[in-house]
Amino acid sequence: MAGDLFGMVIRISPNRTFAFLIGVSLGLAGIHILGQVSRLVFGHGRLYGLVPLFNMEEETNIPSLWSTCLWLGAGALAGLIAYSARRGAGRDWPHWTGLAGIFCAFGMDETIQFHERMGGVVVNLLRMEGMRATGFLYYVWIIPALIFAIVVFFVYLRFLMRLPHTVMALMVLGGAVFIAGSVGFELLEGPIDESGGYMNARYTAYVTFEESLEMIGVSILIFALLRYLADRTPPFEIIVSNGAPATT
Repeated sequence: MAGDLFGMVIRISPNRTFAFLIGVSLGLAGIHILGQVSRLVFGHGRLYGLVPLFNMEEETNIPSLWSTCLWLGAGALAGLIAYSARRGAGRDWPHWTGLAGIFCAFGMDETIQFHERMGGVVVNLLRMEGMRATGFLYYVWIIPALIFAIVVFFVYLRFLMRLPHTVMALMVLGGAVFIAGSVGFELLEGPIDESGGYMNARYTAYVTFEESLEMIGVSILIFALLRYLADRTPPFEIIVSNGAPATT
């Protein structure tokens, strides 16, 4: 009847969610690889737009949208933990709030490419000093990115040590995997791009590992956040009501 309230419980399994995220990420990587084989081996670089649609090097396509969703999902979970910690007078709610902001900023970066704009600023500064980026530092944005990662790690070190051991290990692992992809493989791609080999077979292989590790790293972070929610925060429910009292 119209006045009734219908209850619904949604149970989220951290293990199953992690398996789903990894499955989608690897599936997108697989489609990307097939598209690049089509481009590099058979000379079909578009296939009715399917190749660029799943090209991990491109922006504003399905892989970049998925990466954005992963980061925003991680940000939402961190924000939920921050809200719960603040309501419970927990000491770490500012740290969780900061993580939520960082994760959401990374998600937005997948769309606005802030790190590339930052790299352009650094390049212009180097030119003013009569220098230029070359070799492994050809993508010069890597320098401020590494500085940022180191600063965040040390700022959050005590916070990490207060987390449950498993959650801490997963958070560190997720961050390490992400940085290995986003920074490590960018270091390898720089000299290739500088020598005119952009999107050749080796560059494409590095891009595939880079983007795959980034998505896997964020998936591990989401897994860690879900584990923390499951173990350390009280259950919560969302009730949608028109304001009418429940009837029996």
